[in-house]
Amino acid sequence: MKNATIYEIAKKANTSIATVSRAINSPHMLSKNTYDKILQVMDEINYTYNETAANFSKKKSNAVCVLVPHITSSVFSRSISAIQKILYEKGYYLVTANTEYDGAIERRRLQQIKSQRFAGLLMFGFSIENTKQIVELHQSGMHIVIMWEHAIEPLNYVGFDNYKTTRIALEYLLSLGHRKIGFILGPYSKVGRAYQRYQACRDIINEHHLSIPDHLIQEALPTIEDGKRIMKSMLQSSDTPTAVYCNNDLQAIGAIHEIHRSGLKVPDDISVCGYDDIEIAQYYSPALTTIHVKAYDIGKIAAQELINKIEKNNKNRIAHDIPASIIERASCSRIN
Repeated sequence: MKNATIYEIAKKANTSIATVSRAINSPHMLSKNTYDKILQVMDEINYTYNETAANFSKKKSNAVCVLVPHITSSVFSRSISAIQKILYEKGYYLVTANTEYDGAIERRRLQQIKSQRFAGLLMFGFSIENTKQIVELHQSGMHIVIMWEHAIEPLNYVGFDNYKTTRIALEYLLSLGHRKIGFILGPYSKVGRAYQRYQACRDIINEHHLSIPDHLIQEALPTIEDGKRIMKSMLQSSDTPTAVYCNNDLQAIGAIHEIHRSGLKVPDDISVCGYDDIEIAQYYSPALTTIHVKAYDIGKIAAQELINKIEKNNKNRIAHDIPASIIERASCSRIN
Protein backbone atom coordinates (compact mmCIF):
# COMPACT_ATOMS: atom_id res chain seq x y z
CA MET A 1 0.00 0.00 0.00
CA LYS A 2 1.33 3.43 -0.96
CA ASN A 3 2.46 5.53 1.96
CA ALA A 4 0.56 8.76 2.53
CA THR A 5 2.30 12.07 1.82
CA ILE A 6 2.59 15.24 3.87
CA TYR A 7 0.37 16.90 1.26
CA GLU A 8 -2.45 14.51 2.11
CA ILE A 9 -1.85 15.05 5.83
CA ALA A 10 -1.99 18.84 5.40
CA LYS A 11 -5.23 18.63 3.44
CA LYS A 12 -6.94 16.28 5.90
CA ALA A 13 -5.71 18.26 8.93
CA ASN A 14 -6.73 21.54 7.26
CA THR A 15 -3.29 23.02 7.78
CA SER A 16 -0.25 23.98 5.70
CA ILE A 17 2.50 21.71 4.45
CA ALA A 18 4.96 23.80 6.45
CA THR A 19 3.02 23.07 9.65
CA VAL A 20 3.10 19.34 8.93
CA SER A 21 6.84 19.64 8.32
CA ARG A 22 7.24 21.31 11.72
CA ALA A 23 5.29 18.48 13.34
CA ILE A 24 7.84 16.06 11.85
CA ASN A 25 11.03 18.01 12.44
CA SER A 26 10.37 20.57 15.19
CA PRO A 27 7.22 19.59 17.14
CA HIS A 28 8.14 21.97 19.94
CA MET A 29 7.29 24.87 17.61
CA LEU A 30 3.60 23.90 17.44
CA SER A 31 0.79 24.28 19.92
CA LYS A 32 -0.35 21.08 21.61
CA ASN A 33 -3.73 21.18 19.83
CA THR A 34 -2.16 21.56 16.37
CA TYR A 35 0.47 18.92 17.04
CA ASP A 36 -2.08 16.42 18.38
CA LYS A 37 -4.41 17.05 15.42
CA ILE A 38 -1.63 16.31 12.93
CA LEU A 39 -0.56 13.19 14.84
CA GLN A 40 -4.15 11.96 14.81
CA VAL A 41 -4.35 12.38 11.04
CA MET A 42 -1.01 10.61 10.60
CA ASP A 43 -2.31 7.74 12.69
CA GLU A 44 -5.62 7.58 10.78
CA ILE A 45 -3.98 7.36 7.37
CA ASN A 46 -1.09 5.17 8.59
CA TYR A 47 1.62 7.67 7.74
CA THR A 48 5.21 6.61 8.35
CA TYR A 49 8.01 9.12 8.05
CA ASN A 50 10.50 8.34 5.26
CA GLU A 51 13.97 9.40 6.37
CA THR A 52 15.23 9.41 2.78
CA ALA A 53 12.56 11.85 1.64
CA ALA A 54 13.82 15.04 0.02
CA ASN A 55 14.73 17.87 2.39
CA PHE A 56 14.41 15.63 5.46
CA SER A 57 17.24 13.12 5.41
CA LYS A 58 19.92 15.70 6.21
CA LYS A 59 18.06 17.48 8.97
CA LYS A 60 18.93 16.90 12.59
CA SER A 61 16.21 17.17 15.21
CA ASN A 62 16.83 18.96 18.48
CA ALA A 63 13.60 17.77 20.07
CA VAL A 64 13.49 15.13 22.82
CA CYS A 65 10.26 13.42 23.84
CA VAL A 66 9.47 12.33 27.40
CA LEU A 67 6.62 9.91 28.08
CA VAL A 68 5.14 10.41 31.54
CA PRO A 69 2.33 8.34 33.12
CA HIS A 70 0.61 11.35 34.69
CA ILE A 71 1.67 14.74 33.42
CA THR A 72 0.28 16.75 36.38
CA SER A 73 1.79 14.53 39.07
CA SER A 74 4.16 16.20 41.51
CA VAL A 75 5.87 12.82 41.79
CA PHE A 76 7.43 13.23 38.35
CA SER A 77 7.62 17.03 38.15
CA ARG A 78 11.04 17.22 39.83
CA SER A 79 12.55 14.89 37.23
CA ILE A 80 10.93 16.82 34.37
CA SER A 81 12.25 20.09 35.78
CA ALA A 82 15.80 18.72 35.75
CA ILE A 83 15.38 17.29 32.25
CA GLN A 84 14.13 20.56 30.86
CA LYS A 85 17.02 22.49 32.44
CA ILE A 86 19.68 20.19 31.00
CA LEU A 87 18.09 20.05 27.55
CA TYR A 88 17.71 23.84 27.41
CA GLU A 89 21.36 24.33 28.31
CA LYS A 90 22.40 22.00 25.49
CA GLY A 91 20.08 23.52 22.87
CA TYR A 92 17.43 20.81 22.89
CA TYR A 93 13.68 21.12 23.32
CA LEU A 94 11.36 18.95 25.35
CA VAL A 95 8.06 17.53 24.10
CA THR A 96 6.04 15.93 26.90
CA ALA A 97 3.36 13.33 26.29
CA ASN A 98 0.97 11.79 28.81
CA THR A 99 0.16 8.05 28.79
CA GLU A 100 -2.34 7.99 31.70
CA TYR A 101 -1.00 4.58 32.78
CA ASP A 102 -2.77 3.21 29.70
CA GLY A 103 -0.87 0.70 27.59
CA ALA A 104 -2.88 1.46 24.45
CA ILE A 105 -2.17 5.20 24.70
CA GLU A 106 1.50 4.50 25.35
CA ARG A 107 1.64 2.18 22.34
CA ARG A 108 0.15 4.84 20.10
CA ARG A 109 2.63 7.41 21.41
CA LEU A 110 5.49 5.02 20.62
CA GLN A 111 4.23 4.62 17.07
CA GLN A 112 4.06 8.39 16.69
CA ILE A 113 7.57 8.77 18.09
CA LYS A 114 8.82 6.14 15.68
CA SER A 115 7.48 8.10 12.72
CA GLN A 116 8.69 11.52 13.94
CA ARG A 117 12.17 13.00 14.00
CA PHE A 118 12.86 13.04 17.71
CA ALA A 119 16.49 13.03 18.72
CA GLY A 120 15.75 10.78 21.69
CA LEU A 121 13.19 9.44 24.12
CA LEU A 122 12.97 9.47 27.92
CA MET A 123 10.41 7.26 29.68
CA PHE A 124 9.18 7.06 33.27
CA GLY A 125 9.03 3.29 33.01
CA PHE A 126 6.55 1.64 30.67
CA SER A 127 3.58 -0.71 30.42
CA ILE A 128 4.47 -4.40 30.63
CA GLU A 129 2.45 -5.14 27.50
CA ASN A 130 4.64 -2.78 25.43
CA THR A 131 8.01 -4.28 26.36
CA LYS A 132 8.53 -5.85 22.93
CA GLN A 133 7.73 -2.60 21.08
CA ILE A 134 10.13 -0.57 23.24
CA VAL A 135 12.98 -3.05 22.78
CA GLU A 136 12.36 -3.02 19.02
CA LEU A 137 12.35 0.79 18.99
CA HIS A 138 15.68 0.76 20.86
CA GLN A 139 17.12 -1.77 18.42
CA SER A 140 15.99 0.36 15.47
CA GLY A 141 18.43 3.05 16.57
CA MET A 142 16.25 5.34 18.66
CA HIS A 143 18.14 6.68 21.68
CA ILE A 144 16.02 5.71 24.72
CA VAL A 145 16.66 6.05 28.44
CA ILE A 146 14.24 4.50 30.95
CA MET A 147 13.92 6.36 34.27
CA TRP A 148 12.80 5.50 37.81
CA GLU A 149 13.56 1.79 37.55
CA HIS A 150 16.09 -0.85 36.57
CA ALA A 151 15.16 -1.78 33.00
CA ILE A 152 15.74 -5.13 31.34
CA GLU A 153 18.59 -5.58 28.88
CA PRO A 154 19.30 -4.18 26.37
CA LEU A 155 17.47 -1.02 27.46
CA ASN A 156 19.30 1.91 29.06
CA TYR A 157 18.17 3.12 32.47
CA VAL A 158 18.78 5.69 35.19
CA GLY A 159 16.81 4.66 38.24
CA PHE A 160 16.56 2.69 41.44
CA ASP A 161 15.71 -0.82 42.60
CA ASN A 162 11.96 -0.77 43.23
CA TYR A 163 11.94 -4.30 44.62
CA LYS A 164 14.73 -3.67 47.12
CA THR A 165 13.40 -0.33 48.35
CA THR A 166 9.91 -1.75 48.87
CA ARG A 167 11.42 -4.48 51.02
CA ILE A 168 13.21 -1.81 53.06
CA ALA A 169 9.89 -0.07 53.77
CA LEU A 170 8.15 -3.30 54.74
CA GLU A 171 11.01 -4.55 56.91
CA TYR A 172 10.85 -1.22 58.72
CA LEU A 173 7.16 -1.78 59.50
CA LEU A 174 7.94 -5.32 60.64
CA SER A 175 10.69 -3.98 62.94
CA LEU A 176 8.00 -1.88 64.65
CA GLY A 177 6.04 -5.04 65.43
CA HIS A 178 3.41 -4.80 62.68
CA ARG A 179 2.17 -8.11 61.29
CA LYS A 180 -1.24 -7.14 59.93
CA ILE A 181 -0.26 -4.81 57.12
CA GLY A 182 -2.52 -3.34 54.44
CA PHE A 183 -1.12 -2.85 50.94
CA ILE A 184 -2.35 -0.04 48.72
CA LEU A 185 -0.37 -0.91 45.62
CA GLY A 186 0.14 0.68 42.22
CA PRO A 187 -1.18 -0.60 38.85
CA TYR A 188 1.00 -3.71 39.07
CA SER A 189 -0.91 -5.61 36.38
CA LYS A 190 0.14 -2.93 33.88
CA VAL A 191 3.34 -1.16 34.95
CA GLY A 192 6.70 -2.86 35.49
CA ARG A 193 7.78 -0.57 38.34
CA ALA A 194 4.56 -1.22 40.25
CA TYR A 195 4.86 -4.97 39.61
CA GLN A 196 8.36 -5.01 41.13
CA ARG A 197 6.95 -3.39 44.28
CA TYR A 198 4.03 -5.83 44.31
CA GLN A 199 6.43 -8.77 44.05
CA ALA A 200 8.43 -7.45 47.01
CA CYS A 201 5.24 -7.28 49.07
CA ARG A 202 4.31 -10.85 48.15
CA ASP A 203 7.78 -12.13 49.01
CA ILE A 204 7.79 -10.39 52.39
CA ILE A 205 4.36 -11.86 53.18
CA ASN A 206 5.55 -15.36 52.32
CA GLU A 207 8.95 -15.11 54.02
CA HIS A 208 7.47 -13.86 57.29
CA HIS A 209 4.42 -16.12 57.12
CA LEU A 210 2.06 -13.16 57.42
CA SER A 211 -1.65 -13.89 57.32
CA ILE A 212 -2.95 -11.07 55.13
CA PRO A 213 -6.56 -11.32 53.86
CA ASP A 214 -7.23 -10.44 50.23
CA HIS A 215 -9.07 -7.21 51.04
CA LEU A 216 -5.84 -5.81 52.53
CA ILE A 217 -3.95 -6.20 49.23
CA GLN A 218 -5.39 -3.90 46.58
CA GLU A 219 -4.29 -2.49 43.23
CA ALA A 220 -4.95 1.19 42.56
CA LEU A 221 -3.87 4.30 40.72
CA PRO A 222 -1.27 6.47 42.52
CA THR A 223 -3.72 9.20 43.51
CA ILE A 224 -5.11 10.72 46.71
CA GLU A 225 -8.62 9.65 45.74
CA ASP A 226 -7.64 6.01 45.31
CA GLY A 227 -5.78 6.11 48.62
CA LYS A 228 -8.94 7.38 50.33
CA ARG A 229 -11.18 4.88 48.53
CA ILE A 230 -9.14 1.80 49.37
CA MET A 231 -8.44 2.88 52.94
CA LYS A 232 -12.19 3.34 53.44
CA SER A 233 -12.82 -0.23 52.23
CA MET A 234 -10.16 -1.57 54.60
CA LEU A 235 -11.67 0.29 57.55
CA GLN A 236 -15.13 -1.07 56.80
CA SER A 237 -13.89 -4.59 57.46
CA SER A 238 -13.77 -6.05 60.95
CA ASP A 239 -10.23 -7.14 60.13
CA THR A 240 -8.40 -3.79 59.94
CA PRO A 241 -4.62 -3.40 59.58
CA THR A 242 -2.27 -1.91 62.16
CA ALA A 243 -0.11 -0.44 59.38
CA VAL A 244 -0.53 0.43 55.70
CA TYR A 245 2.14 0.45 53.01
CA CYS A 246 1.28 2.72 50.09
CA ASN A 247 2.77 2.62 46.60
CA ASN A 248 3.25 6.40 46.66
CA ASP A 249 2.85 9.45 48.90
CA LEU A 250 -0.38 10.63 47.28
CA GLN A 251 -2.06 7.35 48.17
CA ALA A 252 -0.61 7.64 51.68
CA ILE A 253 -2.02 11.16 52.13
CA GLY A 254 -5.42 9.90 50.98
CA ALA A 255 -5.20 6.98 53.41
CA ILE A 256 -4.28 9.23 56.35
CA HIS A 257 -7.17 11.55 55.51
CA GLU A 258 -9.62 8.64 55.55
CA ILE A 259 -8.22 7.21 58.80
CA HIS A 260 -8.65 10.56 60.53
CA ARG A 261 -12.11 11.01 59.03
CA SER A 262 -13.16 7.68 60.56
CA GLY A 263 -12.15 8.87 64.03
CA LEU A 264 -8.90 6.92 64.27
CA LYS A 265 -5.41 8.39 64.60
CA VAL A 266 -2.14 8.05 62.71
CA PRO A 267 0.11 6.54 63.96
CA ASP A 268 -1.58 5.69 67.30
CA ASP A 269 -4.14 3.38 65.71
CA ILE A 270 -2.70 2.79 62.23
CA SER A 271 0.78 3.54 60.91
CA VAL A 272 1.14 4.70 57.29
CA CYS A 273 4.23 4.48 55.07
CA GLY A 274 4.46 6.19 51.67
CA TYR A 275 6.89 6.12 48.75
CA ASP A 276 8.61 8.93 46.73
CA ASP A 277 9.08 11.66 49.40
CA ILE A 278 7.27 14.42 47.51
CA GLU A 279 7.65 17.91 48.94
CA ILE A 280 4.46 17.91 50.99
CA ALA A 281 5.38 14.63 52.72
CA GLN A 282 7.54 16.32 55.38
CA TYR A 283 4.94 19.04 56.05
CA TYR A 284 1.84 16.85 56.21
CA SER A 285 0.30 16.05 59.58
CA PRO A 286 1.67 13.73 60.71
CA ALA A 287 4.87 14.03 58.69
CA LEU A 288 5.05 11.06 56.37
CA THR A 289 7.47 8.17 56.69
CA THR A 290 8.41 7.34 53.13
CA ILE A 291 11.02 6.11 50.66
CA HIS A 292 13.09 9.06 49.47
CA VAL A 293 13.61 9.06 45.71
CA LYS A 294 16.24 11.39 44.23
CA ALA A 295 13.87 12.50 41.49
CA TYR A 296 15.80 15.59 40.39
CA ASP A 297 19.07 13.64 40.13
CA ILE A 298 17.37 10.94 38.07
CA GLY A 299 16.06 13.48 35.56
CA LYS A 300 19.36 15.35 35.41
CA ILE A 301 21.53 12.27 34.85
CA ALA A 302 19.08 10.69 32.40
CA ALA A 303 19.05 13.86 30.27
CA GLN A 304 22.85 14.09 30.36
CA GLU A 305 23.25 10.45 29.37
CA LEU A 306 20.72 10.78 26.56
CA ILE A 307 22.45 13.85 25.11
CA ASN A 308 25.76 12.00 25.27
CA LYS A 309 24.24 9.16 23.25
CA ILE A 310 22.69 11.53 20.72
CA GLU A 311 25.81 13.58 20.12
CA LYS A 312 28.44 10.83 20.36
CA ASN A 313 26.28 7.89 19.25
CA ASN A 314 27.62 6.00 22.25
CA LYS A 315 26.67 2.31 21.92
CA ASN A 316 27.51 1.34 25.51
CA ARG A 317 24.53 0.43 27.64
CA ILE A 318 23.63 2.86 30.43
CA ALA A 319 22.81 1.12 33.72
CA HIS A 320 22.93 3.91 36.31
CA ASP A 321 21.66 3.09 39.79
CA ILE A 322 20.42 5.96 41.96
CA PRO A 323 20.01 4.69 45.55
CA ALA A 324 16.74 5.35 47.36
CA SER A 325 16.35 5.17 51.15
CA ILE A 326 13.71 5.31 53.86
CA ILE A 327 12.98 8.55 55.71
CA GLU A 328 11.57 7.92 59.18
CA ARG A 329 8.99 10.49 60.27
CA ALA A 330 5.91 10.66 62.49
CA SER A 331 3.36 8.61 60.52
CA CYS A 332 4.73 5.27 61.77
CA SER A 333 5.18 4.03 65.33
CA ARG A 334 5.78 0.82 67.21
CA ILE A 335 2.66 -1.27 67.67
CA ASN A 336 1.12 -1.12 71.16
